[in-house]
Amino acid sequence: MDALLKIGGSLSKYPKKLKRLCVEISKLVGIIDIIIVPGGGEFADLVRKHYETFDITQETAHQMAIRAMDQYGLLLADITPNSVMVEYIYEAYDAITQNKVPILLPYSLVKDTHELEASWDVTSDSISLYLAYIIGCKKLILLKDVDGIYGDDELLQTVTTKWLADHPSCIDKYFPKLLSKMYVDTYIVNGLYPDRLLAALQELPAIYTRIIK
Repeated sequence: MDALLKIGGSLSKYPKKLKRLCVEISKLVGIIDIIIVPGGGEFADLVRKHYETFDITQETAHQMAIRAMDQYGLLLADITPNSVMVEYIYEAYDAITQNKVPILLPYSLVKDTHELEASWDVTSDSISLYLAYIIGCKKLILLKDVDGIYGDDELLQTVTTKWLADHPSCIDKYFPKLLSKMYVDTYIVNGLYPDRLLAALQELPAIYTRIIK
C-alpha cells in the first residue's frame, strides 16, 4: 500500500472544503494505492463529554472513541466518490483492485490490540499509525486543519521522533512513543489544500511537516 490518509475530524468544520478534498482523493484511484482512515472529530468530542459527565472508565471511553471514528467514516464514505467502507485489510486490497477508495472503519482491527493504551493520550493519530504499520503502508499522511508542526511560532519542515516526544504539537502524546517502535514515513498536511497532499505523496516541496527518525 502506498499511503494511508487519515482525514482529521477537524476538517468537518469546513464542509465544502472537506467535500473537495474527498473528490480530489477519489481521483487518485488507479494512480496510487491509498486507504483512508477517519478521525474522530465531533463524534469523539461527544465521547469525551460523556466520559466526564458519567465518570466512565478509560477503557470504555477508548472503545467508544474508536467507534466514533467508525461514525465519521460513514460520513466520509458518503461524500467520497467511488469509495467503499471496509473493516479488514484484505477488503481494502480487494477494493483497490476494483478501482475503489477503501475507507477503513478501524474498530474491528484495533479494539483488542495491546499496542494502543486506553488513554486520552491515544487519538486517531496513533490509531492511524498503528494501522499504517500493520498494513505495510509506505507513507502515513495526517490531514488536519493546520499547516504542520510549529516550533517557536515557526513552521518546521521536518521534525524527529525525539523532538516530538519533547515538545507539544498537533499530534497526540502517545504518537512519538509508538512511532519509535512502528516507524512509518509520516507527514502532517493541511487538508484544506489538496495540492499539498499531492505534493506530500510525491515528496515534492510544499507547506507541510515531515516526521523523520
